[in-house]
Amino acid sequence: MADKKVEMTEDPTEQPAVPRRSRVDETTEQGVFRALVAFALLAFLFYLLYRLMAPFLVGIGWGIIVAVTTFPLYRRLRTVFRGRETVSAVVMVLAVTILLVGPAVTFVGLLGKQAVQAYNVIERIGQDGGAVRFLQERLSPYESHQVIGPWVAKARVYLASASADLVRTLGPAMERVVPAILGLFTRASTNFFAFLFDLVIMLLSLGVFYVKGEFLLGETLSLLPLKERKKELLFRKLDQVMKAVVHGILLTWAVQGVLGGIGFWATGLPSPVVFGVLTAFSAIIPVVGTTLVWLPGALYLLLAGKTLHGVGLLLWGGIAVSRVDGILLPLLIGGRVEIPLFLILAGVVGGVFAFGLMGLVIGPLLLAVTLFFLELYRDRVLPPPEAPAEPSG
Repeated sequence: MADKKVEMTEDPTEQPAVPRRSRVDETTEQGVFRALVAFALLAFLFYLLYRLMAPFLVGIGWGIIVAVTTFPLYRRLRTVFRGRETVSAVVMVLAVTILLVGPAVTFVGLLGKQAVQAYNVIERIGQDGGAVRFLQERLSPYESHQVIGPWVAKARVYLASASADLVRTLGPAMERVVPAILGLFTRASTNFFAFLFDLVIMLLSLGVFYVKGEFLLGETLSLLPLKERKKELLFRKLDQVMKAVVHGILLTWAVQGVLGGIGFWATGLPSPVVFGVLTAFSAIIPVVGTTLVWLPGALYLLLAGKTLHGVGLLLWGGIAVSRVDGILLPLLIGGRVEIPLFLILAGVVGGVFAFGLMGLVIGPLLLAVTLFFLELYRDRVLPPPEAPAEPSG
C-alpha cells in the first residue's frame, strides 16, 4: 500500500525545478555590461577626439618624426645650455626652420616653375600624333640598312596604321595623367595656406616634444598593460624602425633623386629638378624603380640622335642611380634593425598607398607594432613547443 500511495502522489507532467541564479552570476553579468558600456563610451570619446584633432594631425605627425630623428642633437644642446630646456628647444626649432624648412620652400618654388616646363614638353610630344611622327622621323634613316631595314620598314607601317588611334587616345591620356603627376609636386605651392598651417603646427609641436617629449613618452608607456621590460623593448623597436626609415630609406631615395636629376641636367634634358623628384618617388615602386624615369629619357636622347648623351644616361642610370640603394641601405641601416629590411620596405610601400606621404613612416611603424604583439601573443598565450624526444640507447 505504501508503494501504491507513492505512485499515486507523483505527477509525471511536473517539470524539474530550475535552480535560482546566484548573486555571483548576477554580479558577473553586471560587471561585463558595465565594462562594455565603458568601452563604448571610451571609443566614442576617442572618435570625438579624432574629429577635433584631425586638422592638426599632419603637422603633429611630422613634428613627431622630426623630433624623434633630431632628439639626440637636442640632448647635446641641452647639456651645452646646462639643462635649460626652453632655450634649447627654441634654438633647435630655429635651426630646423633655417636648415630644413627654408631650403624646402625654395625647392618647392623651383619645382613648380620647372613642372610647367615639363608639362609643356610632354604635351607638345603627345599632341596631334607628335610622338608618332617623332618616331617615324628617327627611324627613317635606318630603313635602308641591310640587317634592320626590313624591321624598320614594318615598324613605320605599323606606326602609320596606329597613328589615328594614338591621336585619339594619347592626347586625352596626357591631359589627365601628366597634370595628376605634376600636381603631386606643385600642390604645396598652389595650396600655400594649408602648407603654411601644417608648417606652423609642425614647428609648435616640435618645440613641445623637445621640452615635454620624455614626459609624454613615459605617460604613454604607462598606459600600456605591459611589464617595464616589454615597454622598453617596444619603444626600442619603434625607435629603430623610425630611424631606419628616415635615415636609411628616405635618404637613399633622396640620393637616387639627386643622381637622376644630375643625369638629366648633364645630358641637356629639360626640367632636371622635376625628373629628379620623379626619380626619388619612383624608387618606391618594387622591381622597376627608378628605371621608369631615366630609361625613357635615355631612349629619347638616342632617338633624337644624341647617341653619346643617350648611352651616357643609360650607363649613369643603370650603374649609379639604380644600384646606389644596394650600397647605401646596408650601410645606413645594416644590422641595427631587428625587423628584416624587406618587411620595412613593404611597410613603406603599403603605407604610401594607404596613408599618402605620411605612410612612409606610419606603414613600417604599424608593421613593427603588429609583429611585437604577435610575438607577445605567442609567448603568453600559445603553449611552448614540445622538446624533441631524445634518441633511445
